[in-house]
Amino acid sequence: MAKSRRPGQPGRRPESRDQRPCWLILCGGHGEQRYFESIRRRERLTATIVTCLSATSPHQMREECSKQGDRRQLDPELDRVWLVCDCDDFPCFDEVVTNPGETTSGLAIQVAWSNPRFELWLLLHFRDWSAVCAGSRIDAELCKQAGFETYKHGEDPYELVRAHTAAAVQRAGQLATRRQDEQSPPHGCPSTAVHLLVGGLLGITSSAAAGT
Repeated sequence: MAKSRRPGQPGRRPESRDQRPCWLILCGGHGEQRYFESIRRRERLTATIVTCLSATSPHQMREECSKQGDRRQLDPELDRVWLVCDCDDFPCFDEVVTNPGETTSGLAIQVAWSNPRFELWLLLHFRDWSAVCAGSRIDAELCKQAGFETYKHGEDPYELVRAHTAAAVQRAGQLATRRQDEQSPPHGCPSTAVHLLVGGLLGITSSAAAGT
């Protein structure tokens, strides 16, 4: 029979803090915000913070992102800041991706870019894509995929793609490798670095995904 514990007697050690990434994810659109909020809730990433910036252009987003250092005072364990942005024909896109800067607290800003837009990352859950094209074509191709027939730009798609996340990480990694082999700019069209953010959150790497 187990012994009862007297009041005030030390009991079981409390569970340690969630060991998954303690990251701040700053999104430039409500669709991206809904996607990462769904990941946070569905995968129980309690140490991750997701918010939507009021800015729209990558340059304005970077400026707003750099001022987020005060959040580290609220949570000293915050160790990475991610900016999620699209090209969408903004002329400042290249400069922001290659020179993202850092927050006022000294954290380097990581950029999870998509060129031409975030829907490329969603499309990679279903198929490879290497054609240079406008965002509207990416949207059209995405709407051909199961569950996306009535999808509208900005809606939360996570449950539709969740089962294919490892495949998307693999395809995005392969796309990045092809661009490197072709000596193309890593952030040129088409390209995305969202797999680095999602893979980091969920513990998936492109090499591990290739083995699945």
